[in-house]
Amino acid sequence: VVYIFVMMAMAAMAMAALQMTNLDLQTSESHQKGKKAFYSAEVGLDLAVASIVKEFENLIPYTQSEDYPDADANGFITVANYRDHSIRYKVTNPLEKFLYQSSVGNSFIYHYAHTYDIEATAKSLKDTSKETIKERIRILETPLVQYFVFFGQTGGGADLELFPGPLMNMWGRIHSNGNIYIGSSGDGRGGFSTINLRNYDDQGNQSPHLMSASGKITTRFKHSGHTFDNTVFIKTSNMGTDFSPVQALSPVMDKTNEAEEEAKFNGYVLVNEPQFVTPSRDLIKRG
Repeated sequence: VVYIFVMMAMAAMAMAALQMTNLDLQTSESHQKGKKAFYSAEVGLDLAVASIVKEFENLIPYTQSEDYPDADANGFITVANYRDHSIRYKVTNPLEKFLYQSSVGNSFIYHYAHTYDIEATAKSLKDTSKETIKERIRILETPLVQYFVFFGQTGGGADLELFPGPLMNMWGRIHSNGNIYIGSSGDGRGGFSTINLRNYDDQGNQSPHLMSASGKITTRFKHSGHTFDNTVFIKTSNMGTDFSPVQALSPVMDKTNEAEEEAKFNGYVLVNEPQFVTPSRDLIKRG
């Protein structure tokens, strides 16, 4: 009887061990399935970020996924089958773009900051495993040209000529110890594009936006006198981040109309200014 009892106890223990082993296997299998779903959801995040970056590479700020033709009624874009998972991702733009300032050494760089919330879900096509991941990213849109500083020369050698073809938005400080000749020389299709400049600094920035010349500022070629009127526009409001409202730079801005023109642009487009002088080598000493 004792022998039979011992055998029954051992059989019960063996059965319990088998059940625990089976449970461990199921737990491990469930973990593996969940991990695969998580990795697939991460792919959804990568796809969303790639679509955002692609638009910015084409110089088009991304809006939100629901504005794109592949999105469903809820704004989700679906990848039907990625490694046996269906992936859906959605991009929203929760904040208005805003000015963001970063520094490199003693220089300050200005950006438009675009914020995006991304939600990605991966669902297995073979079982019920499912994972959802959310993240927030920020894209800094940086104007190509921010700073021109010309000084240390006099006369014609200090003149600045700037005549790009495509649309150009510029921030920062532009100065010439001579004259500034500025305008859009054409868009490559027989027409003219524009140059937009910010001319104010009322948002706590540590480096003012301005354009100044010791001589004159004109929208004409230096030597030929060819005119490019109504191609250079200066923002005249300290509100918002778009280049609006704007006013066209006058064909010639010099000492004859200095006061009137400088007032028109809130004192951030200046002519007849003192020349910038580089410090003498004798003034720079190690103490």
